[in-house]
Amino acid sequence: FVQCLTMDRNMRSVRVKSDGHGVTSHEISGVELLIGISDTGPGIPAELREKVFYPFFTTKQHGSGIGLAAAQKVAVSHGGIIEISGEEGEGATFLVRLPLAESDVEARLLRRPQHFTSWDAARGGA
Repeated sequence: FVQCLTMDRNMRSVRVKSDGHGVTSHEISGVELLIGISDTGPGIPAELREKVFYPFFTTKQHGSGIGLAAAQKVAVSHGGIIEISGEEGEGATFLVRLPLAESDVEARLLRRPQHFTSWDAARGGA
């Protein structure tokens, strides 16, 4: 994962790696880095896809339920998201979408969250 985040910005190719249990790939698409992780497990039923990101939610007998919650928190803290796809019984694919760093400082500043400058403004006053 660290290699994916430190690769050259001009690199557009996909690197695919398989360990026999799943496949990982990454590519730069427009203004974001896409990291795909697929497995050959039982898949994730549609009704559980949102819940798997809740801390301590697990369907495994010996699972802790913190792995996907932590991964989603890291992705979101970097302005990204993790999406799940795949058919039940045919494995799952997780797509991590992370924005690329911008070189234009002004564009980044315009998109920063607005912070209140006074206690009155924070409470909704003038």
